[in-house]
Amino acid sequence: MISMRLLCLLLVVSAWTLPGCGYNFAGTAPVTLPQDVRMLYIRDVHNPTQEHWLDSYLRSNFQDEFTRRAEVSFVSEDQAESWIRLEVNRYSTSEELTGAGDAQVRSDIDIDLEATMFDSDTGDQIWSSGSVRGSSSFYEEPEERAAAREAVDEALRRIADGLRQDF
Repeated sequence: MISMRLLCLLLVVSAWTLPGCGYNFAGTAPVTLPQDVRMLYIRDVHNPTQEHWLDSYLRSNFQDEFTRRAEVSFVSEDQAESWIRLEVNRYSTSEELTGAGDAQVRSDIDIDLEATMFDSDTGDQIWSSGSVRGSSSFYEEPEERAAAREAVDEALRRIADGLRQDF
């Protein structure tokens, strides 16, 4: 029978060696952009919701996600090889579970995002993520903004995952 110490040691060694053999955990794998694009500019954020904080959050976290996972720089529009359009296709909050007396127990937030990349010279679309969903739950009203951010971050990770070539 394997002792607990040996099992823990095996888990630690596995965690260290998996990245060395090319395996990456979801949301951390490097991504490659089409046409070997390296310099990006976020031109548009289309946000038809009343969640006005989403615009700046999407810009900032998209940049963070792609800077972390791809060899890219975000530059001014005139320096960019490609420009990005981010679009919120759907944002919803729903009460999923209720407790005794119909009191709300849990609410869910869903967001559908799409990122589209265009060639800066021609304006031609060179890549689209398609509609990608992120979701999160919260239990009390003060937690709603944090849950919304988690849903956005999940959708952005999935957008970047769509560029992975080593599934």
